Amino acid sequence: MYFFILHLSIADLIVAFFSVLPQLAWEVTYRFHGGFVLCKLVKYGQTLGPYLSSYVLMATAIDRHQAICYPLTYCSWTSRRSKFMMYVAWIASLLCCIPQVIIFSFQEVEPKVYDCWATFDHEWGEQAYVVW
Repeated sequence: MYFFILHLSIADLIVAFFSVLPQLAWEVTYRFHGGFVLCKLVKYGQTLGPYLSSYVLMATAIDRHQAICYPLTYCSWTSRRSKFMMYVAWIASLLCCIPQVIIFSFQEVEPKVYDCWATFDHEWGEQAYVVW
């Protein structure tokens, strides 16, 4: 159980440092003052924490379900199965965040003012910019 709590704590720290803290700095300064790479990393990290937290909680729930509903067969579960579930949680989280890197880009919104924006094409061929 401590193994799952450790990974949930790591997920919470990722949320704090890669989601809440950059968004707070962004709200205080009204503009994104990082570069192209930092824009991609911040947007990737902002979704990594919630995904990882959800998947770790799901792995914990599966482990607890097995322990409570099937206590006699739970002894056959090894730490290898727990580690496998955690690997799957991490890999799924890392893969689900990839669209953020594609969608968001560092662009000039006004003369000499840059921001980290989501860009996507409308069906009419126009390009829309969304600030998050």
